[in-house]
Amino acid sequence: MASVTEIKDRFVSILNSLGSIFVDTYKDTEAEAIDLNVQQMMDGATAKGGPIGQYSEFTKQIKKSKGQISEWVTLRDEGDFQSKMHFKTLNEQYAEINSSDWKTDKLTEKYGQDIFGLSPTNLKIYARENWFTSFVEKIKLKLYGRN
Repeated sequence: MASVTEIKDRFVSILNSLGSIFVDTYKDTEAEAIDLNVQQMMDGATAKGGPIGQYSEFTKQIKKSKGQISEWVTLRDEGDFQSKMHFKTLNEQYAEINSSDWKTDKLTEKYGQDIFGLSPTNLKIYARENWFTSFVEKIKLKLYGRN
C-alpha cells in the first residue's frame, strides 16, 4: 500500500501533466471522433446540427445512378475526402477535425467550415463514451500504475 506522501506525489504528477494527458486522450480517441463526424455527414448534418445542403437535380441523378444517397448532401462520392479526415489542431482545449483531401478547400468554401466538427448530440456521445473513458484510464494508470 502506498504511503500518503506517495499518493500526494502521484496527484501532483497528474496535475503537472494534465495538458499532455488531455492531448494523449484526444490522440487515442481520434478514430472515434472521425467516425462520428463521417456518420454525421452521411446523415446530411453539420456540426451545428443543421443540413449540409441539397444536391442539384443533375447531381441527384448522378447519385441515384451510382446507388448513393441523393436526398441530401453527404460529402461522399468515392470516399477519399472522408477517409482522409483527421485532427488538424490538437491542444489541451480542443481537437479540430479536417481532411487532407484535395477537395477540402472547395467543399468548405461551398458548404462551410461546419461540415467538420461534432454536433451537440455527437459531442456528448464522444465525450461520454470515448474521451472521458480514455481520460479516466490514463489518470488511473498514473495514480495506481495500472488500469
